[in-house]
Amino acid sequence: MDADIEGQYTDRAAIKVSTLARKCTSRHPKSRPAAKQVVEELEQLLALSTPHIASGNSLVLGLWTSKNSTGALSLIPNLKEFILTDLERATSNFEEELGNGRSGKVYKGWVHKTTYASSTPDIGLPIAVKRFIPERAQGNIEWQMEIDLSRVYSHPNFVRLLGYCSEGQERLLVYEYMHNRDLDSHIFKSSSRAKKNVRESLRWEVRLKILIGIARLLAFFHTAKQIVICHDFKTSRILLDGNFNAKLSPHGLARLTVLSDRDLNVTARTAPALSYAAPENVNSGVISLETDVYAFGVVFLEIMTGIRAYEMLHLEESNTYYNDKEKCLVDYAISLDTYLDPWLEDSFPGGARSQLFPFIASLITECVDSSPSKRPSMLQLVESLELLAVSCEQNFKISLQE
Repeated sequence: MDADIEGQYTDRAAIKVSTLARKCTSRHPKSRPAAKQVVEELEQLLALSTPHIASGNSLVLGLWTSKNSTGALSLIPNLKEFILTDLERATSNFEEELGNGRSGKVYKGWVHKTTYASSTPDIGLPIAVKRFIPERAQGNIEWQMEIDLSRVYSHPNFVRLLGYCSEGQERLLVYEYMHNRDLDSHIFKSSSRAKKNVRESLRWEVRLKILIGIARLLAFFHTAKQIVICHDFKTSRILLDGNFNAKLSPHGLARLTVLSDRDLNVTARTAPALSYAAPENVNSGVISLETDVYAFGVVFLEIMTGIRAYEMLHLEESNTYYNDKEKCLVDYAISLDTYLDPWLEDSFPGGARSQLFPFIASLITECVDSSPSKRPSMLQLVESLELLAVSCEQNFKISLQE
């Protein structure tokens, strides 16, 4: 192994890399793996790429950075180390704010496409710069957590971290820029930020692509060596790039939980939004793979209807929260003909509705089942959604021929 990456991989990962390389370079063509298999094995290797330090139920993610004798952070492999003045120039002194949260604010900036040197607005590569609140004690821990998550878990639907900055009390992270912001901004009829042209762009095939992309990422998290549960998953966490590819960002998932194989159910330190919370989470604070599946089902229903979950769960004549939450969600799912987002009306021509809606309704209903054991796994959902994509294509072709 290259001496420059010594200590950045486990013995098990090294053996797997060696085995995969031997298969790929086999003298016999039939013995070589397919490209898809190679990609899947490489993605699995990313989750094995470095040792983890156990700490109770969860895991300490201080994996990639180290401290020198003065206590300062040393360079982090494969990430650019920015200096504060460069990021000030890149963001025009933090002028254009993209969003803010409890840990800090996110600003838009511009850098050179290859060197990442600071650039002027509208020239080069757009970036999203997260600036943590210096006075916040937890900020340094969250800054470190986001770096570690980005280095350990790499996936096409996980927003890419480009670099970092650590100067004095200042902690900043530089991410790829997501041109279409978050799904929440566009999908809901009640959103004041929803733009007509973007809503029109969110055709059914685009929404299905979004669902498949996020399902693949959650399945990747759920099957990694160190399992990740995104227990605050909701529509506003889904970011969209210029081609409407859906991604989740580490800075939107700072409260996720990383578990060992032995601990697949834990009690959350923070509660997710009530609309997306599974009953076992509401009742006892338990989070698991199944609570992620439940939240995915709620998001699926929101994407189909264009109605926020909390709006579905409030009675029209009062402000009282709907008591039988699962029944309410299922009622919406099995009545897609009634509640379908009007922007999707033309997406299901001819007999497509009668063919596809029962299948879509059954997927959502299974996800929000009150019994965790009856919910499908994210891997099963990926397979079902990909099957749905094929069915949609076939139905649309038939409708066009009629």
